[in-house]
Amino acid sequence: MTRNEAPFAAKLRLTLSALAIAGFAACGATNVLAQSDTGGGNQPAAAVAKPGDLFDSGWRKVAVSNPQDQSQKIFLVTKEARDKNNVPVAEVTIMIEPDNKKRMLIVVPQGFLLPPGLRLQVDKNEPIPGQYITCTANTCQAEAKIDEKFIDQMKKGANLVVAVATLPDGKGRAVGMDLTGFTAVFDGEALDVAKYKEQRKAFNDMLQQRAESNKQRFQQQREQQQGSGQSN
Repeated sequence: MTRNEAPFAAKLRLTLSALAIAGFAACGATNVLAQSDTGGGNQPAAAVAKPGDLFDSGWRKVAVSNPQDQSQKIFLVTKEARDKNNVPVAEVTIMIEPDNKKRMLIVVPQGFLLPPGLRLQVDKNEPIPGQYITCTANTCQAEAKIDEKFIDQMKKGANLVVAVATLPDGKGRAVGMDLTGFTAVFDGEALDVAKYKEQRKAFNDMLQQRAESNKQRFQQQREQQQGSGQSN
């Protein structure tokens, strides 16, 4: 990143925090990426946390003001994945700048080795690297430079894998994000910020209700087991 890009990136991260990253962190993100069977090396590990094992928000496209020029728009194509306990595992955002340059921002929970960075891979295509750029108490954000070739892979692909190395063993961890619906969203009209927040709130509320329902079901099962033990 050049010196001129640094203030822009800092301002944009504030915008992203208001839209997405703050919501990711507020859920109490923890290191829940699944361990891979083939971690290590330059290749992303095979994703054990598969799309079918996760709840995701679906792909969404939102238009935000350019921090450097309020008359211009920046488009963000984003998706968040959480496990079945409503714990965030990864969030990816493609940023399309006014000059059509693209970069991908990735948010993952804390607990990873920072120097190796992370890897992004669509299906069996060649992976690309991402480097961590900032961390908070709960999450770390990485950035990867992407081009039209990578976007085309995502449009034609089935699964985007985010692979990281974790502390203390340094073994690979990975999560797969379903690419269903990506093309339509990427090429389609963008939501305004208010509509995006409304949809995100609905997603959060749905997962919170699901988590509460699971908690109550678990509590009932435990009470039944305790009652059965006492009767014996």
